[in-house]
Amino acid sequence: MAIVISGKELSQTLKSQMAEDIKGYRKIYPRIPHLAVIMVGDNPGSVSYVTGKEKACTLLGIKNTTFRLNDRVSQ
Repeated sequence: MAIVISGKELSQTLKSQMAEDIKGYRKIYPRIPHLAVIMVGDNPGSVSYVTGKEKACTLLGIKNTTFRLNDRVSQ
């Protein structure tokens, strides 16, 4: 017998658990968790990935800073 797993439901459950864990950490530790990203260039895949991380941080209560360096790196 197969068990059908709903990805959306599992994702929501995990995100809720993580958000609660982060709230607990914030009560114990005097600082907010922080994700810093340095993005060089404007590759569409990278932009999409970093945008997803920004949204996840906002949802979970994590501070997020993205440094976007759009100058091309010379090789």
